[in-house]
Amino acid sequence: MRIAYLLVVVALMTAFGCSGGSSGTGKTATEKALVSIQIQPTNNRLAIGTSLQFSAVGTYADNSTQDVTASAVWSSSDTAVATIAANGKATAVAAGTTTITAKVASTSGSTVLTVPVTKLDSIKIEPAQVTIAAGTTTQLTAKGQYTDNTNQKLTNATWSSSATSVATVATDGTVTGLAPGQATITASMDGVPVPGTATVTVTSATLRSLSITPLNATLASGISQQFVANGTFSDDSRQDMSASVAWSSSNPSVAAITSTGIVTAAAAGTTTITAVSPRDASITASTPLTVTTAVLQSIAIAPANPSASAGTTRQFVVTGLFSDGSNHVLSDSVAWTSSDSSVATIAPDGNATAVAPGTATISATYGDKSSSTAFTVTPADFSGTWVGTYTIYEDANNSVEVGKTYTMQWVLSQSGTSLSGVTTLRDGSPERSVGTLTGTVTGQTVRFNFKYYSPYYMTDEEDIGSGTVTGGTMTGTAIENHTNGWSLNYRFELTKQP
Repeated sequence: MRIAYLLVVVALMTAFGCSGGSSGTGKTATEKALVSIQIQPTNNRLAIGTSLQFSAVGTYADNSTQDVTASAVWSSSDTAVATIAANGKATAVAAGTTTITAKVASTSGSTVLTVPVTKLDSIKIEPAQVTIAAGTTTQLTAKGQYTDNTNQKLTNATWSSSATSVATVATDGTVTGLAPGQATITASMDGVPVPGTATVTVTSATLRSLSITPLNATLASGISQQFVANGTFSDDSRQDMSASVAWSSSNPSVAAITSTGIVTAAAAGTTTITAVSPRDASITASTPLTVTTAVLQSIAIAPANPSASAGTTRQFVVTGLFSDGSNHVLSDSVAWTSSDSSVATIAPDGNATAVAPGTATISATYGDKSSSTAFTVTPADFSGTWVGTYTIYEDANNSVEVGKTYTMQWVLSQSGTSLSGVTTLRDGSPERSVGTLTGTVTGQTVRFNFKYYSPYYMTDEEDIGSGTVTGGTMTGTAIENHTNGWSLNYRFELTKQP
């Protein structure tokens, strides 16, 4: 009986793991402790009726990171301002401010979401023209232009193709070329008067070869990096095919790779990263990858203490220094923040947008390592020559003028926040109107009026409006009041000339 009793005790000890491999909390020795959660994008603005997809990245005690968007519990502090779904997609309901929070167990992260009093006025697709080979894909982005002259990426636009036999478009704006020809891709939303369009040309070029970058890379365990597959075609054109090829790792226990080419180093060793053509499995490219046990010592942001004019962008880069003396770019893996989003915002890839004059602190965090730098924003620079279109979108006189487009040129000089210059307006005929413009710059927006004599109306005219410059493009609206009591509303887009 004593022997039988001992056997039962031993069996029970084995079943309940009394060897010390677990604790009373139920956490095994091999599990990693979640230290923090970073939500991206941070400190965002979202127009009423539009949506924005948030993501949550968890940082663990060993400095590794992992996407926890799907496992996090999402919440909004004020659902009257914005709601958020279980997958992290927020929808703006009414003007105000709310805090978006993602929580996993007892660890949480949050960011502020502001819903301004503004309306979506028009949509623009970037790029507006693209050429791809049949059987390949390209990514289009829809940006909304709002009544306060701000713009923002749209995640809930409705996409369509004018020729689905030539090219199709997915709900996220991914275009797939099917056959040679041309298709117009449209992004629209209910209640938005001007949809966005882009022209996609599909060629019959065939893929000749693939190449991968980076080659012969070395990564420390826990670090991620984007690999890129470039295709060279029979017409000598080149195209990024990272989202189209089939990616694989010969040793996933050393490093795994996602379907879009993001590699995550897991353990010391070597593996081979391979990309295979989606249409011809005989066309491949590969490169060796080495994973080390080096430990991250510090991170640094570059450039240090830069400045930029409102409406422009500045790319920040984070480099990690490791214990073996190596360094690695971590820009896509860190959590970026701006201390003042009214001065500057920063995207998950480290691309900062200068919004209004002032100074913001740009910070990057990776596990327990962080780095920061001051980013000074100066008033937008509107000086120079601007060329573009000036289109009537509303006619209080209800005439046939709506849709009439003029070509416009502004030659501007700027002194501090004061603007002056000469404007030239053409309606397609030899006739032209030349006038003078004055304006005041605030942040990245100019409020202006220009006066000219109109040969078309045989009267002196004055247009009053505002425009916002972003990345070398100025967009805005103006109203022209006529002496006979009616008015025309214009929408314009001008591009700064080199």
